[in-house]
Amino acid sequence: RPALDDFLDHINQGSPSIQFTVEVEQDGILPFLDVEVARSGNKLTSKVYRKPTCSNVYMKYESHHANSTKSGVIRCLTDRATVLCSDKQAELAERKHLLQIFIDNGYPEKYIAKAM
Repeated sequence: RPALDDFLDHINQGSPSIQFTVEVEQDGILPFLDVEVARSGNKLTSKVYRKPTCSNVYMKYESHHANSTKSGVIRCLTDRATVLCSDKQAELAERKHLLQIFIDNGYPEKYIAKAM
């Protein structure tokens, strides 16, 4: 780890406006962008990652945005689940999570189901 810390210090001296960070694997799990990669033996799995500070507040249903924009947010996050989840179980869990998020943001269940 000292060599990694030295390298990080070195690349962060290049420009004060650009600072790099390092994520370290913990218990076989490593977040990378919005993907959580898990290692079990020689197998990798992935699913959607949210930072602990994620508020799960998206565009409220009562907002004055076009319906196409509202449904687009739902479709985008559903498509992200399909692409990032390495197995159906993780994808279904993510879809269930999204359903609850949008219910909490005031969306009717029928509207969510149609957009998904």
